[in-house]
Amino acid sequence: MTVPLILLVAQGTVCYKKRGVALVAGVPFFLENGYRMSLPAESQSVVVAEEATEPKRDWAAIVRLIGLLLVIIAGIVPRLTQYVFNRSLWLDESFFALNFTERSFMGLFHHPLDYDQSAPIGVLLVCKLFMLALGDSEYVLRLLPLIGGIAGLFCFWKLAAECVGVGKPHHVPFTMIFLSVVLLATCERLIYYASEFKPYSTDATVAVLLFLGTATIMQRGITIRRAVWFGIGGVVAFWFSFPAVFVLGGVSCALLLHALKKKDVLLAWCAVVMSMVWVCNFVGYYALFLSQTVQSPYLQGYWQNAFMPLPLGELSFNWFTRSLSSFIREQLGLSVWQGSVTLLLIVGLFAICWRSLALGCLFLVPVFLTIAASAVHKYPFTGRLILFLVPSFLLVIAEGIGWIQGVLPKPLRWLGWILIALFVLPLVGAAFDYVPHPRSCEETRPMMQYMKQNLRPGDTVYVYYKTETAFKYYAHLLPFSFPNVIIGKCGRENSSVYYYDLQQLRGKERVWILFSHIYYQHGDEEKLFLKHLGRMGEPLDTRRAPGASVYLYDLSKSR
Repeated sequence: MTVPLILLVAQGTVCYKKRGVALVAGVPFFLENGYRMSLPAESQSVVVAEEATEPKRDWAAIVRLIGLLLVIIAGIVPRLTQYVFNRSLWLDESFFALNFTERSFMGLFHHPLDYDQSAPIGVLLVCKLFMLALGDSEYVLRLLPLIGGIAGLFCFWKLAAECVGVGKPHHVPFTMIFLSVVLLATCERLIYYASEFKPYSTDATVAVLLFLGTATIMQRGITIRRAVWFGIGGVVAFWFSFPAVFVLGGVSCALLLHALKKKDVLLAWCAVVMSMVWVCNFVGYYALFLSQTVQSPYLQGYWQNAFMPLPLGELSFNWFTRSLSSFIREQLGLSVWQGSVTLLLIVGLFAICWRSLALGCLFLVPVFLTIAASAVHKYPFTGRLILFLVPSFLLVIAEGIGWIQGVLPKPLRWLGWILIALFVLPLVGAAFDYVPHPRSCEETRPMMQYMKQNLRPGDTVYVYYKTETAFKYYAHLLPFSFPNVIIGKCGRENSSVYYYDLQQLRGKERVWILFSHIYYQHGDEEKLFLKHLGRMGEPLDTRRAPGASVYLYDLSKSR
């Protein structure tokens, strides 16, 4: 491809047109009306030559692009591997799944959900549509989390490009962008939850999208059209992710601070109006769907350790340090370097706030709001429920590493690369371990398939009480029916309940005992059952899998 060449007689400078920009002595001048160009007064004598070849491609940029694409692919591979492995639903997933198999499309609007479950209405409806169109296998149930997990990689790439290293030397932003994407692509928890039938993966992706929209507005300015679309996006975001309300709080603060700094009246008004719309959306949704779920005595008791104690004091501080340590260890997957990670978070947050206080608020306010919600017992600050904070924490860590690398003298820059390697290599190793060794949790399905293959007329099946929901789901999915099924009773507080519950099995020739999600707090309940069964009869068969097992006993001599 060829382009017109403009020869500048003055100073013998050569200038060529490329994508609407002319370069004069290395200085860009935007072309006007085709090939005309605004030049300094002293450079008026211009001769247009015939043609010249287009400049060489920027191979360094192409290499960087290929590198980022390879990182994205490297993040997709373990996610797809875990998804294709198709592990059995574990207890919490089976609770959630039964709401879809036992309820109609319209029934999903009736809250609270069964089995003390809760999910955004958008997630419920999309998953139900997938089930109606494609069936109700585990692959279909986990399709939305997988889509969210993979889409989050590409969105995070763009977010890192918008947020990391702005105003720094050219090579530093790419290094930090690359590092940020590597950290997210290899984050073990994000890989795992991309194939978990719960909304945690979509929570993280929605947070990334909201961060990205905010960063784009801060970089490129606001227009009425952009404000309308972003306002609608914020409304929809909460219908797909409960913690989006905390992220939207950070978005509002960031946009208002940015408007004040830039003295942008339009942005300030748009931020206020959007915030009011989002608040109304949250209040309406909370009244319709969430109020009863949040007040559930079971959920309040289950998550009691995830609520920050009040009043503020030593207990609150200790709770926060434990929660932060747990988050770094379990959600970020950086258990080896917890002290260093904490330092990098502080340095990175300082660097971001120094560069842009609005950007710092965008990442920090959602954390404070989530902690505040936990203090009033409205949202637990723990584990998978705060997975949506992982992307912003990884960006802050990358910023901290970039800042340290930037202040090091050139002869010591290799220390920064060592620091990067220390963080990245363990994560990469853990991520790619998913390829040969996909994770299992509670493999109830193969246990029930084995029972189906070996079941005889007259057999009895006893189901451990915590296995009931998984049993119901797979009995519906496989499908097959057991004529003689006994659902066990819960004896957590009184183990003698199990002994008396097993008495109804005396005299039966073939009894299958199915276990999963064993309760261990007061001892191994599976071993307790086997101890009672060993006294009552003779074992005939045993089958075990990760997190699940099935036993066949002859209790005919037990009277």
